[in-house]
Amino acid sequence: MKIGIVTYGSLTGLDLGINTLKRKFPQADVSVINNKPGDAIVNQIQGNNNNFEFGAYLDLVKLWSSPEQNLGVTPNGIGPFLIVNDTLFQTHYTKGWLDMVGRSIANCPMEKVAVYGDIRRDGSSLEERPDPFLASWFFLLPNQLSLSQFGLTLEHLLGESPPELSLGYVDFIENWLHPRSIWRGWQGVLNPLAKERKTRCIYLEHRLSKLMPINNLPIMSIGEFGVNQYRILRVMDRIRTRIKAWMGYFNRID
Repeated sequence: MKIGIVTYGSLTGLDLGINTLKRKFPQADVSVINNKPGDAIVNQIQGNNNNFEFGAYLDLVKLWSSPEQNLGVTPNGIGPFLIVNDTLFQTHYTKGWLDMVGRSIANCPMEKVAVYGDIRRDGSSLEERPDPFLASWFFLLPNQLSLSQFGLTLEHLLGESPPELSLGYVDFIENWLHPRSIWRGWQGVLNPLAKERKTRCIYLEHRLSKLMPINNLPIMSIGEFGVNQYRILRVMDRIRTRIKAWMGYFNRID
């Protein structure tokens, strides 16, 4: 098993989270890409932050697809592959998600070409927004063929020219980034650079899920390996996110 983590800078709790991950999967080969220029430490790979985490995801695919990584194995003979960003250790219930990954690996057909993740539904009335789509913080790929198709899709995605977004989609993003309450939408700090980054990442997240099936990589919910466990994880994540937003709101008005 290979696990790739994308982070940016020195995240509080990253080492603790990685240790939790290694205890859960002691045989896994773990790689960490630090996307903050010049900030990678020992045992981290220096990223360049081009296309944010999506560019780093492609870097992980290339790393794992190199000849020295795959010498003497068949296309289905290596894997599974888990790709996450550092929100696994920030806004998600880390232990619960890792337990879900362990259950999924135990039950997933390792020969199946697909990508499993955190399925979301925002409605399909907009051309840019597929229904369903995979949240872009988490991808589980059963085998080398799945990894290869994922890499081809990322290359396709990042090679496209930035599109002119429809007015409806621009409005959707605006409402998401500037929610009317702490119970909905994005709750982070939103200066102009952060807004540009979030707008780009939201589009890339939606576009990736639209391209993967086109490139013969079906998107699947990790919840199919434990429906109730997955529902509980989603509820717990939502509660954690809203508590964090609630605390941030009252800190701002103090």
